[in-house]
Amino acid sequence: LILLGGGYIYLIRGGTPPSVPVQEVAPTAMTYTNPTYGVTFQYPDTYYVIEQKLTDPRIATGVSITLLEKGVAVPENGEGPTAITLNIYDKALVDIPNENPLDVWIRSSPLSNFKTATVIVPTQVNLGALDARTYTWDGLYPGTSVVTGKDTNVFMFSVTYNGQTDTMKQQDFAKILTTV
Repeated sequence: LILLGGGYIYLIRGGTPPSVPVQEVAPTAMTYTNPTYGVTFQYPDTYYVIEQKLTDPRIATGVSITLLEKGVAVPENGEGPTAITLNIYDKALVDIPNENPLDVWIRSSPLSNFKTATVIVPTQVNLGALDARTYTWDGLYPGTSVVTGKDTNVFMFSVTYNGQTDTMKQQDFAKILTTV
């Protein structure tokens, strides 16, 4: 009680309380693994994972992994929130007779979103030890995709965001890619 009274008098006389440093707590890394497709990556614990099988052979088969921020509402019967995704398309490269099947798939598949790309040619990058392509696109939300192939499957990592000021999700996406 004496300390509280002394602190009150100190503040009344124009003093400022000593500042207490605030430590930001870094998110804990969670790990996603899909042994069927041989992919593992780490993501911040501020997200949760939704995994869905893609089962329509007219469109695609494989799996879709969506990372959503915890606490974000998913609207019913509407467009979902921005997200980080990994879509794995089974045997998407099988019937592409070309030296660069990944480039052909990106340019020809509606699943790649490349028709809304903001570039003419995707940029060649590496995703771990794999050759990959990256490009930005603009649909309902702006997005960035990094696409690679392994065996005959396509792995398409993407992030959608609310404009250029939504940098946190883009930074999380970049960090996740370093752990693939």
